[in-house]
Amino acid sequence: IKNMVGNIIVAVLCNLVAAMILVSGIFSGIKSGWKVSLVKLFLTAGSLVGVYFLTPTLSDKLLGIAVEGRTLGSIIIPNYLSLGSVNSVIFTALFLAFYAFILFVCKIVKVCMIKALKNKKENKAKMLRAKSINPRAERMARRAAKKQLEAQYQQMKNRFWSRFFGCLISIIVAAAVGVITLMPFGYIANIM
Repeated sequence: IKNMVGNIIVAVLCNLVAAMILVSGIFSGIKSGWKVSLVKLFLTAGSLVGVYFLTPTLSDKLLGIAVEGRTLGSIIIPNYLSLGSVNSVIFTALFLAFYAFILFVCKIVKVCMIKALKNKKENKAKMLRAKSINPRAERMARRAAKKQLEAQYQQMKNRFWSRFFGCLISIIVAAAVGVITLMPFGYIANIM
């Protein structure tokens, strides 16, 4: 009975985590639009391939660490964990580290897209005129120009098709992130 209750608890927690990841992915896709979502998809796919090839190398190095005259792998694997569980934990940790970097890159892409909307001649003229008056007016003019660019970007991004395709692409990314995040839980549930 205890084993069955433990399996039910692990299943409920995994489903809850998967649902939260999927819902956050949907809202992220709607908010960011299709261009940023597409960049996130390509970077996620690239990081999956990179992590897939990096995991065995890192696992060998980690399990080959000498501890009291024996390797870490000879202590952990026969007694506590399997090689698959160690590899799945390393794979998930590496992927989540890469995914955090991908989110940072997507923020930079969004900022670059906003700056690409800038009409350079018009903004420079406002800045020069404001600078000749006083520094406070210059800061206010910069803030107003930034708010105008962000509003223009939001208007461009809020088109139905941009949000729709961004949502579809983000669902794919969120599903991949959810599967990879929950991968070690299968091994952990068997060990428990």
